[in-house]
Amino acid sequence: TATRDYRTYASAFASSAARKWEQVRDHVRPGRIVDIGCGAGAVLELADREPALRESDLIGVEVARHLYDECVHKKAQGVFGNPNVYFYRRNVLGGAVFAPRSVDTTLTFALTHEIWSYGSRLDSVRRFVQAVYNHTVPGGVWINSDVCGPDGRDVPVLLRLSTSDG
Repeated sequence: TATRDYRTYASAFASSAARKWEQVRDHVRPGRIVDIGCGAGAVLELADREPALRESDLIGVEVARHLYDECVHKKAQGVFGNPNVYFYRRNVLGGAVFAPRSVDTTLTFALTHEIWSYGSRLDSVRRFVQAVYNHTVPGGVWINSDVCGPDGRDVPVLLRLSTSDG
């Protein structure tokens, strides 16, 4: 949005990237790795340093022009050693971003609450989850980290995920 201070966003993303990467790195599958809502690409910078991911495609998707431009600038400046680093400016609410069964690992950090807030709430989140499912290869993973909370802060939130539906 026009009212956001993207410099502050990029700084906050960079300062939290190491913590996020440490939490997820053991679950990332080599191959095609996508960070949707990648900000200025800080998590992908850390993925780029992993020897086990040297042959992987690292792909960042960002809707905010300022953050996307910073990703492209970093790539042009040689921040990434892997030649297979790509960035796309896309709005994931607009539909599928990747071909079916083409992504090994999808990373999303602090994104699903934005989809809820800026989209059609639950309907948009469901469409996004379906799109991630559709673009994930069999045996691939989606690693999602976000905040959630009920309208009443004292109400417990319980999340139940089914393992029987694939």
